[in-house]
Amino acid sequence: MLELSVVTTIHTALPPGQFWTEYNFDDGVVVLDEQLDVDVPSSPSVTLKVRPGYESEPRDRDGRRVYHWVRSQLKGAGERKAESDETNKKKPERATGEPEVAAIRLTTFQTWEQVGRWYAALEAPQRVPTTEVRKKAAELTAGRKTDIEKLEALYDFVATNFRYVSLSLGAGRYQPRQAGAVLQDQYGDCKDKHTLLASLIDAAGLKASAVLISTAAKIDPEFPSPSQFNHVITLTAAEGQDVWLDTTSEVAPFQLLLSVLRNKQGLVVDAKGPRLQQTPANPPMKSLVSQDVDATLGSGGNLDAHVRMTLRGDIELVMRAIFRSAPPARWKEVLEGFVKAPGERGRDRELEDFGSGRAAGSVLDRARSVGRTLRRLDVEAHHGRAPAGGSAGLLVGYGRRLRLDAREYRRGADGHLLQAAADAPGQRHRPRTGAGEAGA
Repeated sequence: MLELSVVTTIHTALPPGQFWTEYNFDDGVVVLDEQLDVDVPSSPSVTLKVRPGYESEPRDRDGRRVYHWVRSQLKGAGERKAESDETNKKKPERATGEPEVAAIRLTTFQTWEQVGRWYAALEAPQRVPTTEVRKKAAELTAGRKTDIEKLEALYDFVATNFRYVSLSLGAGRYQPRQAGAVLQDQYGDCKDKHTLLASLIDAAGLKASAVLISTAAKIDPEFPSPSQFNHVITLTAAEGQDVWLDTTSEVAPFQLLLSVLRNKQGLVVDAKGPRLQQTPANPPMKSLVSQDVDATLGSGGNLDAHVRMTLRGDIELVMRAIFRSAPPARWKEVLEGFVKAPGERGRDRELEDFGSGRAAGSVLDRARSVGRTLRRLDVEAHHGRAPAGGSAGLLVGYGRRLRLDAREYRRGADGHLLQAAADAPGQRHRPRTGAGEAGA
């Protein structure tokens, strides 16, 4: 039998006069007796939130308020799992992938304004532009005529040239490093990279705000506590529109937030006063996966094709991250794994605009010669006539298998290709124009 007592003493509070904490009881192993005591002053008031089933009646004495919990967990792993599955069926559904909040949550902050002003005091001296920061901002924005062009140049510089490295020790968990130091060292965590970007934006004569946000659960607006945040992004404006930026991923296109950051409230910290504000629900561009195929179909059934794939939106970010994680010398090898199809004899493969934060779409470019079978959905668009050898320009999407054979095409009176036969007998796919788009 193991008996363990833990007392955590915080002797220097990060925000003077404030503290917060969270606690989860250990339900993953057999525990004979687990007790938790929270002993706080009766005044000022403390905000305490507990999950259903963890309620505790406080006791007041001598100017103190004491909360006491006693828990035990005596069930084996199999019984716990069965009980957990049954309990989860009865619980209200949470957003997909959203974690359950801690059993016990405690904060002395009374308002979000208090939280924001505390963080503002940590950030303000760190983002003051140094001579080097001003010089770099002038260099990056030279020749840029509009505010949006300037913001894109500054974002691209910070996003792609500064590696994400987190050193969350002591006050460093919350206070960013000085912008000039980040510029010199060329690394930083989310708050460091935001601070450098904000400093560059300030030096360029524009304004930027820190936004505290969570990549996990949506925040509880009735529980003002720094514990709800694990990330910092940037909010600025151009041409009368909000511009949301996150430099952490290193390769996200300009203004594209990760899906886990969209449609969430964040705490905006700026001169207007701290406030909760919702992030955009959708990407700033339409999500797109398309392939342009310039092909020649021989009378023997062979297809000689040049395929150009364009990606935009969330799938573009995933592909950029994959290539960012590989050294440039291996990019063609990585590309080979994505685009090579069974029976294909590839002649050349090229890569355009991967690993960059620029707004242009990511492109996979390849030339190939395949046999009679090509794995795609249907013939979507045509241009030019199809002479008796079967040559045509094609735009091909994903999905079903088609046999591309000269005998399988029907031609209209004007000589244009009309449709191609699918593998399944009796099924035909009529051509459609345009690219294959995922949801916006």
